[in-house]
Amino acid sequence: MNIQQKIIELTALPLAERLQIVEGIWESIDAESPSVDQAVNDQELRRRILDQESLGGELLTWEEVLDRLKTKIYEI
Repeated sequence: MNIQQKIIELTALPLAERLQIVEGIWESIDAESPSVDQAVNDQELRRRILDQESLGGELLTWEEVLDRLKTKIYEI
């Protein structure tokens, strides 16, 4: 089976199942990717927080983001 046939089969699945597949693929890619220097990561995170605070927007924890996404998925 070639890649295009697999894509056709996967796109026929319900949205929730496709999202689970994407998450699994992303995790496998992440596991093989070189890690980012923690100091660089921390610096970028601080920069983004300061940017967000200057806009006056709402900050969410990762768990809150996931909860909102899960709620949206099950509304569909």
